[in-house]
Amino acid sequence: MDISLYKNKSLSGTEKLHVLENLWAPSSNYKFPATTHGKQERKFLYSWLQKYKWLSYSEIENRAYCTYCILFAPTEVDMRSSQKTGQLVQEGFQNWKKAIEKFESHSHLQYHKHAMIDLNSLKTVVEGKMNPIDRSLDVGKANQAKENAERLKPIIETVIFCGRQGIALRCHREYGDFNLDAMPDDNEGNFRALLRMRIEAGDEKLGDHFKSCGKNATYISWNIQNQIIDACDKVIKSHIVKDVKDTFYSVFADETTDVSTQKQFSLSVRYVSHNPKDGYKINEKFLQFVPLASTTGQVLGETLLKGLEECNLEIKDLRGQGYDGASAMSGKVKGVVS
Repeated sequence: MDISLYKNKSLSGTEKLHVLENLWAPSSNYKFPATTHGKQERKFLYSWLQKYKWLSYSEIENRAYCTYCILFAPTEVDMRSSQKTGQLVQEGFQNWKKAIEKFESHSHLQYHKHAMIDLNSLKTVVEGKMNPIDRSLDVGKANQAKENAERLKPIIETVIFCGRQGIALRCHREYGDFNLDAMPDDNEGNFRALLRMRIEAGDEKLGDHFKSCGKNATYISWNIQNQIIDACDKVIKSHIVKDVKDTFYSVFADETTDVSTQKQFSLSVRYVSHNPKDGYKINEKFLQFVPLASTTGQVLGETLLKGLEECNLEIKDLRGQGYDGASAMSGKVKGVVS
């Protein structure tokens, strides 16, 4: 877990402790990358981590952060201090020449001290000395999260149903409130119609959700639908890649254009799977569309390699390529195949 991934994150007490326990830290022989300041190159020093226990190094950004302020300051500092969080909290610190000066001054900031108090309070709670009110709030938050997950289930299932059946989710009239007391005058799209059908068929949890939720928490907007579709895409792709990684594969690719005239690469794989029931089976699976900046052979080839890398497929296991007859694709000199 890299500390930079938790900037401006809202975490529960349990999640904060989990981050603290699993936070990545460099070893004593770690080679820190150099940063140029003026004409000199300087690096982060491992000894700083030993001197300032609250300090963390981000390998992703090559910057320093205050662990305690990252986890506690963003949501709790502003109410108790007029000091504004900046470097080491909202953004990483990298001016290694002035590192000691910066770390010393940060140690005396009021919000840093408050963050340390909050950390100690949290540890006290976890050790079993929790205030009854705090315990109730923590349990209530967990129950609310579980309830929200249950509310999302039928919505997710409806999106998946449309995907499996090849049914469009939305139409151009899908907007406005989702009113259960009256049927819409116009067709509001397959997705909303299916949700209404579920409720009419007796899905009480889904019905209660729309009766009690706020207008900004229905979880049925086009944005939420797209997020669910993206999540499904990742799950499906991960299963395909898991099968492909057990064997060699061939790649099929072609340039195509979507309805908005965006040029893109259609990427598919062909591989052999085996199981005791079906024996050997040849599979051809679509992986993804990759946007294109250009249609030259070199760009297409680089896009293909990038697409395979994003799918976590090893190029060393590639045994075949399939393209159309266009020179940009199958050309021996500057085509994708070369």
